[in-house]
Amino acid sequence: MDEERRQERAETDHIAGLEWGGDVHRARVLDIAMTGARIETDAALKAGDGLVFASVRMGRRPAIVIWRDGSTAGLRFTDEDAAAAERRGLPPARHWLSHLRRHDGGDDGDGGDTNR
Repeated sequence: MDEERRQERAETDHIAGLEWGGDVHRARVLDIAMTGARIETDAALKAGDGLVFASVRMGRRPAIVIWRDGSTAGLRFTDEDAAAAERRGLPPARHWLSHLRRHDGGDDGDGGDTNR
């Protein structure tokens, strides 16, 4: 699964909703980048499922499940923001955290130093 990642992820710990199968399911976001996220959920997702990831921090973003291992799953965002980040080759975790700071007052949710 890690070999599929093209972008660095920022560790986090916040709640998001997954709009999938006609319902909204709760997910704990473990790490995130402009191109995807690693989540923990009880939803019966499988690789290839399409869904909408929704959170206060990121808004609504279409995604596809790339892998699933127990209650943990990897998502790849499929919107233009994700495609643009891949094209630019940004250092995504830092870029996304700076975006969060501008929009929610600076708390990145991980309690740590983001200049690692």
